[in-house]
Amino acid sequence: MSKKYYFFHGLFGHISDWDEFITGFEFSRGSLNYEKISLPGHGNFLFKDHPELKQATSFEEACSLYLPLFTQGNKNILVGYSMGGRIALYLFLTYPHLFSELILLSSSVGIKDLKEREKRRKSDELLFNESMQLKEFLPRWYEMPLFSNYKSMPSFSQHLQRKIERHIESEIIQCSRLMGAGMMPYLGNYLEGKKITYYYGEKDHKYKQLANDLPFKKKISIPESTHQLLFEHDWINYFQEKTP
Repeated sequence: MSKKYYFFHGLFGHISDWDEFITGFEFSRGSLNYEKISLPGHGNFLFKDHPELKQATSFEEACSLYLPLFTQGNKNILVGYSMGGRIALYLFLTYPHLFSELILLSSSVGIKDLKEREKRRKSDELLFNESMQLKEFLPRWYEMPLFSNYKSMPSFSQHLQRKIERHIESEIIQCSRLMGAGMMPYLGNYLEGKKITYYYGEKDHKYKQLANDLPFKKKISIPESTHQLLFEHDWINYFQEKTP
């Protein structure tokens, strides 16, 4: 049975976000058997079209809805960016018989302190509320310092417009309230000895510190990058240069 890769994008993302990374990655690992997966409330996995998703009441329950996608045996490899990485991490640690490897980009492992986790959950409820309009919300969202490189890219305004056109406010609200960091269990205690590669931006200080603090098997710093690694970095040249 050949290996199969499953790619999970981030919040406000799209399966096409992975295109350049995958093209570059194939220089390193050869032609891939892969599938790009939509997050809840994104692409073809909308709450309004999937009653089982609408009925989910926890991060864990929503993650379990992905299980039918994976082939039996441990040849599956998960790759996730940001929120998609948190989903991939939970699946990888919870169902080890299905997965042989995990690759994370700019992703957290949850919030350890219960009070801080609850504070984040409540904060997300207030932030992602029914009055949210993406054309006003997204420009403010990308003002955060961790997106500074991404926002300075010449193509950023086009990216922003595509996100506004692709997404539905009510779907993003439901996704954020169900899959946010405040809903996720803390998984940092279960990383030791696991085959996990962690990519982080050299200028993404929060996630750089996270990489330094946690026992990921392999840690890779991406030069001159902040949080949005899928677009800030030239993955094709990167993997070409890394390939003998």
